[in-house]
Amino acid sequence: MVCFICDGCGETVKRSKIDEHAQRCNSCHSVSCVDCHISFYGDDYRSHTTCVSEAERYEKSMYRGNDNRNKKKSPVEQWKELISEAADSGPAHLRRSFQTLASYDNVPRKEKQFLNFCSNSLSKNQDFSVVWNCLNDLRQTKIKIKEQQKSEEEKSKEINTIKKQDDKPQNGQCKVIDNNVDGAKSTCNDIKKIKRRDIAKAIKKVLKKEPNKQLKMKELRKKVKINLMFKGKKEDLKKLIQDELNDNGKKIVVIDKKIVKLVQ
Repeated sequence: MVCFICDGCGETVKRSKIDEHAQRCNSCHSVSCVDCHISFYGDDYRSHTTCVSEAERYEKSMYRGNDNRNKKKSPVEQWKELISEAADSGPAHLRRSFQTLASYDNVPRKEKQFLNFCSNSLSKNQDFSVVWNCLNDLRQTKIKIKEQQKSEEEKSKEINTIKKQDDKPQNGQCKVIDNNVDGAKSTCNDIKKIKRRDIAKAIKKVLKKEPNKQLKMKELRKKVKINLMFKGKKEDLKKLIQDELNDNGKKIVVIDKKIVKLVQ
């Protein structure tokens, strides 16, 4: 935990005791960090939550510390960071509470313990559940953003993998020149090389990955196309899929000609 020295009287004070010390010390106009010796005026010390280690301080240019840029933060560190963020950008009427909480290193992360902690650390004349709800909402928002970023990264990797596979010659895949006006080049996956069982496997594989094992017909075609890396005519693939669905017995059901569902 970062400690401070009162620039007025020279007393060493813990972060959580600075406000209390300032009330009884008339000469306490600023405090300095014990490690880096930077002076902080008013409430500026609240944002100073981490500091250099003793080795980094005394060895200076000789210091070879661990590179923590890619080190995953612990739940406690993430929680402290969240409180500090709320102290800077949270609702105006709650910032004072967040600033006080940011000065502690042991703020609980669970609701019951958090409310008990607030009742002993914050002003008695306030609703602590509002403080908790604000922090919890901010935490859930960050979780959703991380999940969204992770999902986008996975999709990007999947697309890049497909592109790399498309660049390599596949079995039954050939380059042809269309006999059209502009003579444009196109890539096709030989329709004769695709067997009915390949279509059936692709359909089942795609449907099994869905939450309810069902998809709209249009989405199913798109995903089967990606699965087979098919580059031919859309109508040819559409006919292959439709023939397989019509002749699949009870394993795959088509609902209202729009939704395809895997029954087994």
